[in-house]
Amino acid sequence: MRLVLLNFNNWFNAAPGINATQNQNTGRDFKFLKFVLPAFPILFSMTKTDSPIHIVMADDDAEDLELLQMAIQSIEPGVQLHLFSNGISALQYLMGDDSIPTPSLIVFDYNMPQKNGAQLLLSLNEDARYSSTPKIILSTSNAPLHIEECLNNGATDYLIKPFHLQECYDLARKLLRFCRA
Repeated sequence: MRLVLLNFNNWFNAAPGINATQNQNTGRDFKFLKFVLPAFPILFSMTKTDSPIHIVMADDDAEDLELLQMAIQSIEPGVQLHLFSNGISALQYLMGDDSIPTPSLIVFDYNMPQKNGAQLLLSLNEDARYSSTPKIILSTSNAPLHIEECLNNGATDYLIKPFHLQECYDLARKLLRFCRA
């Protein structure tokens, strides 16, 4: 096991949008980030993996993608993230060239324009390359109908999006566990 010490003292100067006091799209309050996080270095443990972790993520909320990217890469810097602002682009990437690395994990937002996460799962079911890849749906909704729909369409799990920074890191650790399972 390796240990990495991350110091966020200058990180906020390079991360646009994180200093904002509130996410305009979701109303989630992240104002404490600029006061608490830069003041303390954070210690994360990492485990070795035999092959690089590739995660494909699609979410139409850029700030959600950015926060998860930050959390995942601070816990596991070697992760290769393939980020998409909509499900159609992610699906074209996944269904396109056979030479792309098989993702360790696929993460879709449930509520996206054009095709929602449940519909994207159905499209992925048509390709045997992804039959054993964990597929996670993230959503702000905990509606039983949405959860059942996604699980029936092949989702490995349906997770609620975080509202606080610590929950974002907890979610990142959970997603990384799916990659190692």
